[in-house]
Amino acid sequence: MKDDDRDRIQSEPPGGLSRKYLLRWILVIFCLAVWITMAALLIW
Repeated sequence: MKDDDRDRIQSEPPGGLSRKYLLRWILVIFCLAVWITMAALLIW
């Protein structure tokens, strides 16, 4: 199992890593936007 994961990571192109980080940042920004919206509604 670990060897398969290691081979998959090595065979993956560098662009895949940036895509993972991009999706992760989009998710984080989306969560922050939801929290800010909820806080604004509660305060207002």
